[in-house]
Amino acid sequence: MDIKVNRQDLQKAVGITRKALSKIIIQQERGHLLFSVSDGKMRVTGTNNDLKALCIIGAECAPGTHASFTCDPKILSNVLTKMDLADVTLDYDENDQSIKVYTNEGGSSFAKLQSFPPKMMLTFEPNANRTSVAVSRQMLSSALKYAVRYLSPLKDDGRNFDIVTISKGVMYAANGSNMMGFMVSGAFKPLDNMRLRKVIIPIMSSVLDSVEDLTVGVIESGGDTGIETAGGVYFSALKPAMEPPSVPTQHVKSEGAHTIVDRALFIKYLDRLVASHTGTPDVIGVQMTLGGAGDSSYIDLSLLSSKSIERVPCARADDRSSSEITHMVEYKILKSILSSFEHGEKIRLHINDDGGKFIKAYDKGEVDKEAFIQVGIGGYAKRASGG
Repeated sequence: MDIKVNRQDLQKAVGITRKALSKIIIQQERGHLLFSVSDGKMRVTGTNNDLKALCIIGAECAPGTHASFTCDPKILSNVLTKMDLADVTLDYDENDQSIKVYTNEGGSSFAKLQSFPPKMMLTFEPNANRTSVAVSRQMLSSALKYAVRYLSPLKDDGRNFDIVTISKGVMYAANGSNMMGFMVSGAFKPLDNMRLRKVIIPIMSSVLDSVEDLTVGVIESGGDTGIETAGGVYFSALKPAMEPPSVPTQHVKSEGAHTIVDRALFIKYLDRLVASHTGTPDVIGVQMTLGGAGDSSYIDLSLLSSKSIERVPCARADDRSSSEITHMVEYKILKSILSSFEHGEKIRLHINDDGGKFIKAYDKGEVDKEAFIQVGIGGYAKRASGG
């Protein structure tokens, strides 16, 4: 039977749903996607029982057509990429358990791909009783990309937290050691204790970047959390089994002395300082000293391992005295915080906040026409040397 679908729609559906398949394939059919056609729609499904992905696209076929088949997404994607046709015709042969993908208009050229009986596939149906909260897609995508900077590497599973929590307007991420990050936005106020495992973050970010909807539904259904769109995209994953610590909203707002500094200039001076470091870049302690008063203020950046100093001009606020405030932080933490901001040239920097526990950087910007405050927090738990 012939089934015609838009090639770009099919490519996008395959690209999204294949993210839910296991990376290590033990049974060959577990590396296939399931395609189901009926009522002028094609459902493309992929799952490994942890991740679940579904895309629904339009399809042209004979009235009353009902068909299900499988296909290797990597091979199908390679074939579709090499085609110039706007629409692609698929011919499913149930007896032969194969799919012909016609690569020209006349139907004289085709690629023949293996299929498996649908009963051999892992399948799922989105929970009809799921809850859905509409949020800005761009804001959610920005928050997840920001959060991943504060989680330990995927290969390192020995941390205490490694969970992203979004609750009551605050997105919170921590690696359980010496890095924490917040993003505060009104877009997240309707969400209550949404939890995501670290392995899900890059996948969900990629799915969000693959769709064009201005808003997405953040869904929760039983043991799953995920997203869905009006355009027919569904992606979810099992919630983390462990309970994260409560979101420490008391740390979001800062008081006391702070300074306004040019972010790009600060990063430039910081990198120039570290260029003189001769040891391993993994453990570089940077001491920041805020001095001066008003517009004549400065931040001295220095290394524990050398006598190099870079003086960054800034404008001190709230505290007009010239008393010095000092804080030490790892270079990678400081660079991560500063690099996470994408909006505005100026940032508000708290050198020594909450009794010396944190440095904080605030950046007001606009994502999807919504003002927000983004807060980077680095609590320094390890010191490169004493003092």
